[in-house]
Amino acid sequence: MPSIDPAKRGAGLVRLREYDRERRVQRSPQPADRVSLEIGMLLDAGGDEWMGDLHEERGRAAEEQEELAVQPPGDGRLGEERLGHTSRMRSFAYAFAGIAYLVRTQRSFRIHLLAALSVVVLGVALGLGTLEWAVVSLTTALVIMMEALNSGIELAVTLASPERRPEAKAAKDIAAGAVLIAAIASVAVGLLIFGPRIASLIRQ
Repeated sequence: MPSIDPAKRGAGLVRLREYDRERRVQRSPQPADRVSLEIGMLLDAGGDEWMGDLHEERGRAAEEQEELAVQPPGDGRLGEERLGHTSRMRSFAYAFAGIAYLVRTQRSFRIHLLAALSVVVLGVALGLGTLEWAVVSLTTALVIMMEALNSGIELAVTLASPERRPEAKAAKDIAAGAVLIAAIASVAVGLLIFGPRIASLIRQ
């Protein structure tokens, strides 16, 4: 910075004092203006302090939120377990409702259930072994499942295509064909398992 001559500086201070004295003579000091000026200065200083406190509080709140985000919730696992339990119970309820609908409305499904019950009674009477029961159970369950799928596909196709269309007819025919294949396979398994035992009983 350039150096200021002491003489010029003294002259400037003298002029400033004279200007201040003239201004005081021309205008008397007004207490209200001076008070308002001082209040404004205090408010400015207080505003700066208030803004600093506000920034500090915001920073502290942000740090607390980050800590809460890092910490896992204490009862979150319990809520998930309750929700999973409720959804599982509801799924079982839907499944039993579907089976009840099949029994009430589908004649073919009732026939397959009666055939499965007859197979169980015949197996108990003939004294099937563990492996034979496993094969018979899987075959019977396969036929019943295919019949249930056939009924569901027919309902879905009817809902999607109320009018007669070749594609809808083909979908229903394919589902019915799958049931027929499963039924033929079950008859073959029944002949292989029950045939020799029935033949031995007849010979005796």
